[in-house]
Amino acid sequence: MIPATRPADGFTLVELMVTLSVMAVLASIALPSFQGTIRLNRVSTENNEFIAALNLARSEAIKARSISEMCASADGVTCGTDWSLGWMVWSDLNRDGDVDAPAEVVRFERGNPQVTVVANIPGIAPGTSAVRYNGRGQPVLPGGTVFPANVVTMHPLACASGADHLRDIQVARTGQIRTVSGVCP
Repeated sequence: MIPATRPADGFTLVELMVTLSVMAVLASIALPSFQGTIRLNRVSTENNEFIAALNLARSEAIKARSISEMCASADGVTCGTDWSLGWMVWSDLNRDGDVDAPAEVVRFERGNPQVTVVANIPGIAPGTSAVRYNGRGQPVLPGGTVFPANVVTMHPLACASGADHLRDIQVARTGQIRTVSGVCP
């Protein structure tokens, strides 16, 4: 008696090609939506880290009853003007406005190169490099005057017009911080 042959298990080449084609179509539909989610997550993460640093600067000022500052910094040692590169929080114990002894760098955070960060502080030129807090935890201008509001704007480098990826961080006269969502221009 001849043994019965059993068909081989597996896929044919045609079945494999049809499956791969369907997967490619589904991936091409999902990819743009997924990129928007990634951009939004980058901005949200940067927003949360920035707010944490602002709160740290404020609490350091209150704790030391002195000036504490958060400034744009690319290296964690000196203040710069480009917030997108990063920022550092430091205590200005001698109140001279310089990162020198006895000033103490409390925290440095490197920026995300995929997120644009711009500071617009009233009374100071756009792109200013610092947010200062006095010993009461109030945001102050370099001369010591309390300013009404501080706005820092964040958005991804590739911000599609109408996308809800823009974030404005506002610091009130009391030092309280809030984030306002917006759409990219």
